[in-house]
Amino acid sequence: MVERRARDLQWDFYDRQTGVAKQRAMDRLIIVNQVEALVEGGMTKSAAVAALASLGDASAASIWTWLSAVSGISRHDRLAYLVPRFKGGGCPASIESSVLDRLAAEYFRPERPSWAECVRRVKTSADERGIVLPHARTLWRRLSVIYDVPTRALHRGEQLPAWLLRRLPANDR
Repeated sequence: MVERRARDLQWDFYDRQTGVAKQRAMDRLIIVNQVEALVEGGMTKSAAVAALASLGDASAASIWTWLSAVSGISRHDRLAYLVPRFKGGGCPASIESSVLDRLAAEYFRPERPSWAECVRRVKTSADERGIVLPHARTLWRRLSVIYDVPTRALHRGEQLPAWLLRRLPANDR
């Protein structure tokens, strides 16, 4: 009963998708079927995935992900399980200004720590205060809106690239 409910939910989700998403699912199903055909022909699964990945339609990691998504699923239901499930794109994440200020202070320190290290430090302090942080990439995009490329480079003490120096007005007085 539970399996039938999960199957029906998958097909309902598939029916609500656009034509582009359905075509991507079909392309994925074709690749999964090609892997199985090569395996039935005597090739190992790893060699079959590598051979199909070398054709350039999809990476080996993507093919392995699709294979794991349909493992244990009957052949006639696989299409519904291969529809792309993109996340995000909804409303912008709300980030407290104190968190962004702390993140900028960490990132622009003279020691020039890595972005991942800065996010880890801010995350530990945010966890102590009960603040949920979005993904590190979201934090980077938000910081990039506040500080443009020249400002970030100058604050970090980095050498400005030549193309950027040519765009800046001369400071000769």
